[in-house]
Amino acid sequence: MSAKGRKRRKKQAPGVVLLSVLLLVASGYGVIQGEVLLADVLSGGTTSGSDLRIPYNQDASLEASGSVHVLPGGIVRCDQGELTLFTDQGDPLWKKQLNGREVLIDGTARAFAVVEPAGGDVYVLDYEGTVQARTFGMGRIDRMAFNKDGMIVVYLAGNHEVVLLDDGLMELKRIPLPEGNVLDMAVSKSKSLLAISMFRMDNEKYHSQILTWTLDGQLIGVINREASIILDMKVVDNEVIAIYDNGVAKYNSDNSELWWTEVDRKIYRGTIGSEGTTVLNVLKSDVDPSDQRPENALLYIDANGNVLREQAMVKTINDVSYRGGLTGIYTDQRVSIIDEKGKMIRNEELSATVSSMVWLEKGQLGILLPDELVIVPFQ
Repeated sequence: MSAKGRKRRKKQAPGVVLLSVLLLVASGYGVIQGEVLLADVLSGGTTSGSDLRIPYNQDASLEASGSVHVLPGGIVRCDQGELTLFTDQGDPLWKKQLNGREVLIDGTARAFAVVEPAGGDVYVLDYEGTVQARTFGMGRIDRMAFNKDGMIVVYLAGNHEVVLLDDGLMELKRIPLPEGNVLDMAVSKSKSLLAISMFRMDNEKYHSQILTWTLDGQLIGVINREASIILDMKVVDNEVIAIYDNGVAKYNSDNSELWWTEVDRKIYRGTIGSEGTTVLNVLKSDVDPSDQRPENALLYIDANGNVLREQAMVKTINDVSYRGGLTGIYTDQRVSIIDEKGKMIRNEELSATVSSMVWLEKGQLGILLPDELVIVPFQ
């Protein structure tokens, strides 16, 4: 078979109060949950050259360790007991008190949800800082997703079940899960499809499963692949794309396999773009797999399962992110951006180790360093 891959097609057949106060008022003070409202923020993001920087603290010894979350309506920083909203240009809008650690955040263009995972307190806010809904004490929440139609999905790890909520946090459905480890959870943008990937061991044999439901809680079915591990999964246009450790597959809303593209080399990691393009970080085809620092390559697969191209990379890749024809990669302290023709349009070394990357809504690349988010404009 080809060094790049081959494709087989099939026919479609705790009651901790997380946010003391989350109401934005023009003047004066207010009291909710017995605590005083915080004043509007006066400072936050800074500009260094053409890049914008939003600092935070990632010291786990502090009472509230820092994190940054990029959402369709802005950038949320959680740091040292405060939640701050920034524009995608790094301008601070408002700041509120935050009682919680390592929160989960997801959102749409209209609102976002904040979850304190240990006790299961959930808040829904708009981008003006107003609390639209809240609920307390759901239990330990390990995963959360918020789709554009206002459906919130949470995975309760203690109960090993999924709960569907509307954007008012009214419970719609509880879905018990089979035995196994939950790997990932993906929700379609509209009210149609929920997919959960799991790793299972049966009779000393391992396999991966993708379970799918409609968003009214009706089970569609189970996709099973033996001796495979799911590395990533995404719902794109009500179809599921899954990256396994030996290839990539696409399934329709009825769980029928649309195509399977096998990859005959080690897949280190991968990412799936919003339009369905998959980018894999694979072992370069002409190197010895036993090499301690083998050369890497990027393998591009389109939404129809066709291998588009392979691009060799000199250094070991730590992660890859793709959006709209642009690929962002990082190797320790170096970040590169590659266009759709394979040309490197930005390649620079940073002063700190890169933790992760994320594309912002307006085409900038967000680079998360140990103590700040750097927003890189390149278009």
